[in-house]
Amino acid sequence: MVGNHIIVDMYDINIEKMVNINKNESSIKEWNFFIKQCFDECNISLLKTSWHNFDNNGAFTVIYLLAESHLSLHTWPEKNYIALDVFTCGNSNTELIVEKILNYFEPGSTKVDRLKRGLINNTIN
Repeated sequence: MVGNHIIVDMYDINIEKMVNINKNESSIKEWNFFIKQCFDECNISLLKTSWHNFDNNGAFTVIYLLAESHLSLHTWPEKNYIALDVFTCGNSNTELIVEKILNYFEPGSTKVDRLKRGLINNTIN
């Protein structure tokens, strides 16, 4: 196996948390502190961040390029929905970072898919 890939659909999100992440400089600092702490605790190395805000309803997409692969969040406040994608390899704790992000956003319900990447007939090609 090369890595773990977890894809999460989060429904019925705490809207205030979602739209306030990038509301002002203080909120952005709070989010950045939270996510960096998560990366540190989960043995994940952040290389680069790419962030895009959409219109004025608080929607955003953020992609974290990691030494171990990537983490992305795509938000739809108008649908009360967030898509989370985490792919890591090595000694990263993929399950823990997903748990921390779920606890942060407090979704009413989730759909979680877990994939083991790099396996073909239990060998790496």
